[in-house]
Amino acid sequence: MQRHELTERVSLLDSWLALPEGAYDMVCAFDVLEHIESLAETLPEILRALRPSGMLAESSPFVQSVSNPMHHETEPQFLHLMRKSGFTPVHEDEIFRLWRAEAGPR
Repeated sequence: MQRHELTERVSLLDSWLALPEGAYDMVCAFDVLEHIESLAETLPEILRALRPSGMLAESSPFVQSVSNPMHHETEPQFLHLMRKSGFTPVHEDEIFRLWRAEAGPR
């Protein structure tokens, strides 16, 4: 980040810290959300950190198996939480999804 002069525009979080409300244009969570034990509690905190026009970029393989025993929620549970929070996907492909808040208050 320093090499590209992004230190004032990009933050990397390797551990959980309380996120300031409305502080981010985008939150990226690649191979993260499926590991959160209580996504119903944590996801709203993450989404509140987004500005009104902000987006969540994520890749979350919600597949629990012998090789992935630490994956928690299921895909339908995650989709329900996102829609309940007022977010809809604006981009989906095999690599990632991009979510944005629907029009109106969250």
